[in-house]
Amino acid sequence: KRSRVCQKSSPTDVDCDGSEEVTRSCNNGRCPDCSLDCPAGQQRNQNCTACECPMTTRHITVYNTKRVPLAGVRVSLQDLEYETIGLTNASGALELPGFCDNTVLVSEKEKYMTNVTSIGADGGTPFEIILQALEGIEVTRHPLSKVALVGDNVNFTCKAIGKP
Repeated sequence: KRSRVCQKSSPTDVDCDGSEEVTRSCNNGRCPDCSLDCPAGQQRNQNCTACECPMTTRHITVYNTKRVPLAGVRVSLQDLEYETIGLTNASGALELPGFCDNTVLVSEKEKYMTNVTSIGADGGTPFEIILQALEGIEVTRHPLSKVALVGDNVNFTCKAIGKP
């Protein structure tokens, strides 16, 4: 509950707009599901938002299509409405403690296509994610010229390629 007092320096001052008291719930967030059941070998995280494998650390490396490591890639969990779990370092690497096999990751970086990947079983080597660069649109077939009278409907069609 919030309240305010309108202070006027003279009786001719304009009254304050709105109510003197405002009441609303303080918790606007989603309550965690602490009844979440996790498979054998996994446990709920502290926020009760996901299951984790406490004895594992997964390593990922993010590259572009030319195998150049990408720094600053935002990595998040798909199941948690794209909650960011980290950014890749200058070597394109990120360490993920407590992540299980088949966790679905979303990798995003400006000027690159978003990548959704399920990390497989831990083979001891870093899991690699490849991001494709966005490309400008190339028009491959231009619209043909048309003649029309006032009030006529005319459709112009073209064909273009690009990523995405």
